[in-house]
Amino acid sequence: MLNMIKLDWLGMKTYHYVLLLAPLLIYLFGGFMGGWLYIPLAALLMWGGALSPFFVEEKGDLNYLYLTLPIHRKAIVRARFGLSLFLVLAGIVLGIALTIVNSFLYSGQSMLPGVFQPTFDSIFLLVCVGLFIYALLLLCSFPILFKLGYAKGQFFGYYVPLCLGGVLLITLALLPFFVQPYDMGLLSTLEWVMGSPLWVALVILAFAVVFFTFSYLLSQKAFAKREL
Repeated sequence: MLNMIKLDWLGMKTYHYVLLLAPLLIYLFGGFMGGWLYIPLAALLMWGGALSPFFVEEKGDLNYLYLTLPIHRKAIVRARFGLSLFLVLAGIVLGIALTIVNSFLYSGQSMLPGVFQPTFDSIFLLVCVGLFIYALLLLCSFPILFKLGYAKGQFFGYYVPLCLGGVLLITLALLPFFVQPYDMGLLSTLEWVMGSPLWVALVILAFAVVFFTFSYLLSQKAFAKREL
């Protein structure tokens, strides 16, 4: 599987330049949308990178090359998911670093007024939110792209999930503006979440694991039946 991951990684070399710009992109857009969104934004950016091998394989007919080698289709799917895990973990580490830097730059200020504080528990909560968004987007994209390929499946397998991820991030970014004294219901809910961030994070993480597992199983089934 490591050799397959290496092949996918080398194949998406044009995306390597985007990865070099990732810290700047995450810092600029994350700061514009709210400094506490660095981790979820990094997860969204890495999801886009995880889709690059689908575009590359179709452009260069790499599927035919892969399948002429003594490689089972299951190995191709495992490698694609392995690369996606590597990317999202790297992105989250970067997001954590930027979040910590941001907390030092704006020390004494709450990242989400009255609700969010940059503590270990709250950062762990953001990590789980990022993984949840990433796993949800994988579930909405990978099975479709494995079934149809990038050219036929890009609308439902890329653009629709991208819009979904954008809506989720915008909702999180606008959340502070709705936390007003008169909106006691939302304020109470957020205070409860931040009062038990570890338990909430574990629940979100459990859903992320479920979505990732379903995405993997559906992708295996879809690619096994795909005609190349």
